Amino acid sequence: MEFAGRNRSKVELNVAPLIDIVFLLLIFFMLASTFIRPESIDLVIHGPTTATSTSEEPLLVQIASNGLIKLNGLVLTLQDLEMELRARTTDSLEPTITIQTEDNVSVQLLVQVMDEINTAGLNNISLSSP
Repeated sequence: MEFAGRNRSKVELNVAPLIDIVFLLLIFFMLASTFIRPESIDLVIHGPTTATSTSEEPLLVQIASNGLIKLNGLVLTLQDLEMELRARTTDSLEPTITIQTEDNVSVQLLVQVMDEINTAGLNNISLSSP
């Protein structure tokens, strides 16, 4: 007696849809990565320089941990800082503005102060600790 053998069908894996999906994911991630722009602050660190004497008074911005901002001892709000800096600077010389911060000052407040200084048209900023 002869038994009929099972007709085994060949199992095939169609990879064409898989390749399509991988290709679409590749395009998606390539496009998404171009939209990511790192936000940063350009800092230039200079070596030791000799002190030059200027007729203008140095500008010292002090930031306290409670958010108090002082410009050469004068207590100011963040909004008044730009106007006061414009009033104290002349067009002939760009003074160095030194920012002193206490230990617990938030970085957000420091960046806001630096933005106000930059809005006033001054770019020569140095950071120091008390």
